[in-house]
Amino acid sequence: SVRFSQTVVSGSSREEVAMSLVAIGIDDLFPWFVASEDFTRGKPAPDPYQTALSRMGISPQVGVAIEDTADGIAAAHAAGLRVAAVRAGCTPGEDQSGADFVGDTLFDVEAWIQRGE
Repeated sequence: SVRFSQTVVSGSSREEVAMSLVAIGIDDLFPWFVASEDFTRGKPAPDPYQTALSRMGISPQVGVAIEDTADGIAAAHAAGLRVAAVRAGCTPGEDQSGADFVGDTLFDVEAWIQRGE
């Protein structure tokens, strides 16, 4: 079960994001999301994350972005968010060194968040 607000922030189209969420069976966890139609400047600009934060009604200080790309990490940081990167599923060779935390799986990220680092 979800214990916090969450959304997807993607540079893909609304149709692509929706199809992906359905395909992996997690569309019920994301009643809304941010896609390329929702902003003018994509990652690494902060616009996608600023849009999500505004819609969620939260400040960046209480949010965490989970990313897998250097552009995504840069965008989240530019929006004022802490960033965790996940190696699993990452494009080989992708530079994740800009993240505040890098873990192998989402379980590692969850543990990092719970530790409050």
